[in-house]
Amino acid sequence: MKTHTRFIAKLKKKEKNTLNNLVNNSSSSRIRNRAHAVLLSSEGKNTTELTEIFGVHYQTISAWLDRWDNEGIQGMTDKSRSGAPSKLTDSEKKIVLKLLVKHPHSPKLVLTEVTRKLGKTISHWILRQIAKSENMSWKRMRKSLKSKQDKKKFQTAKREIKKLAKQHQEGEIDLVFF
Repeated sequence: MKTHTRFIAKLKKKEKNTLNNLVNNSSSSRIRNRAHAVLLSSEGKNTTELTEIFGVHYQTISAWLDRWDNEGIQGMTDKSRSGAPSKLTDSEKKIVLKLLVKHPHSPKLVLTEVTRKLGKTISHWILRQIAKSENMSWKRMRKSLKSKQDKKKFQTAKREIKKLAKQHQEGEIDLVFF
């Protein structure tokens, strides 16, 4: 197996302390690994050994070390990325919004209509993002029939249940809820 040799120059005490701080306190495992690789490289570990330790390709280790050489501590962090391009154009988003207004309580229906009308499939998450971008609220719909219940029948049923519970306590009947 070929040994890839690449080392970091001896680190200053301040750099070492900063890297140790990143290794011990960074919330990102990627940053912790990069900082740890730089520290180990400065202690004499070659790229092949670092590859085995971190389970990444030797070119990845070389890239980490190059970033340290070129950018210093800033090279340890991830660069911001733009993300994937949008699946929908602005006009298609307007169509989706019209469907959301037409069917506000039926996101599955809206997704089906989007697929039928636009020929594109979007996820529930994307639908939610589109709604939120237009300041539409996205909440779970409560499925309650309380407003439609007959209050007299409800109170009668409550009294009957109470009476049955009392009979159960007295041992007259076995009461089972299902």
